[in-house]
Amino acid sequence: MGGAERLRRKVRLGQPVMIAAIGASNTVRGGCEARQGGKCAEARYTNHTEGRVGWLLEAFMGLNRSFPHAKNRLINRAQMATGPEAFSRCLNAYLPVEADAVVISFADMCKLGKSPTLPLQARYVAGLSFEHLTLPDSTICR
Repeated sequence: MGGAERLRRKVRLGQPVMIAAIGASNTVRGGCEARQGGKCAEARYTNHTEGRVGWLLEAFMGLNRSFPHAKNRLINRAQMATGPEAFSRCLNAYLPVEADAVVISFADMCKLGKSPTLPLQARYVAGLSFEHLTLPDSTICR
């Protein structure tokens, strides 16, 4: 899916990084920063007082502990009960072109061999990965 050189370079230089995520309910439940708002910012996914944090937010907090910067950002644009095909049109509406790393996660992708649409979904995910690497020249919606 491409290298991580951009992300590595920015953290080495102490520059802020942006992590963007798309996916289904498993990614929504991954949490996000409260400033983003939306379902991923609900207390059940971001409740620091009770020590519960979604997996995506936990990973982002780990990045911040290792490479702190006040302008590091996590953007979670996942949607409940949504397959990869929903993101394939207008990809830039979900993934900012300035994102340094992209997380793509769909629960059905974990049901190896159990979903009749798995091959189609895998193709969509591969397409999304390639499209993001080629932005901003393709799939720009206005």
